[in-house]
Amino acid sequence: MFKPPKVSELLIDENNYHPWVKEIERLLRLAGLANVVTGTATTRPSVTLAIAEWQDLTDKALVTILANCDKEPQQLIRDCDTAAEAWETLKKHCEGRTRTHLSSLLLNITTLRYDDRTITMSDHINIFEKKWSTLRQSVASATAGPDTLASAIKHFAHSDGWKATLLLGILPKIPLYHNIIDNITAGMDAPAYSVIVLRLKELSDRTIQRKTKKDEPEPPAAFATERPQRFRGYCKTKGWPGTSHNEVDCRTKKRDSQRASEQTHTITDTCCVG
Repeated sequence: MFKPPKVSELLIDENNYHPWVKEIERLLRLAGLANVVTGTATTRPSVTLAIAEWQDLTDKALVTILANCDKEPQQLIRDCDTAAEAWETLKKHCEGRTRTHLSSLLLNITTLRYDDRTITMSDHINIFEKKWSTLRQSVASATAGPDTLASAIKHFAHSDGWKATLLLGILPKIPLYHNIIDNITAGMDAPAYSVIVLRLKELSDRTIQRKTKKDEPEPPAAFATERPQRFRGYCKTKGWPGTSHNEVDCRTKKRDSQRASEQTHTITDTCCVG
């Protein structure tokens, strides 16, 4: 009776698919079954005498694949008629889910936006860090093969330069943050992520402080520290500089007002006498 060889770890999902594939391919070759799975004998032969031998080999290969799968992947291939069919089914399912999952995580980072009206720069960077950490953990367990999208995302997630570039890239597309980015990256060909974070927090804090100071309301007149503006209008009409006193202290205005009052009284008295 045929006893299928066993791998060190059953196929669970897309996260351990690639190391599982390498190990079970080696076992199938040692058992002389690889040709009916991924080789030239994946389909039923046309020669009648060879059908029985081919069927025996593909059945053994199919049993080997089934025996080395966990419950979920077993359900995917339980109704497959050949080992080659089961192999392709697992490949499409696991590699497709790996690409989709990693692409979704990457999209989750690239669509992150910073709004300084609702969140601080420090909190925004913390959120970015958590999303990036999730992506790195996922690609670490995915162990993608070469020449695949998952492999490219894995390389991207382990690049400090790309991480720094992406953090700057998701800042608001307005002149204020364009200036901040220019100040941070000036004279730096490949700035480290840690340097970018440090300088981004510093420049952002300074900008917010200037903006807050500019938006502060004027203090009440009772608490104003500056001296009242000098009264200059009346004196200047009379040919005086009027720069050393306030309106209430204007002697010229007081004198003219007193003269006008005296003239009014004189006219009134004259009219009364007449």
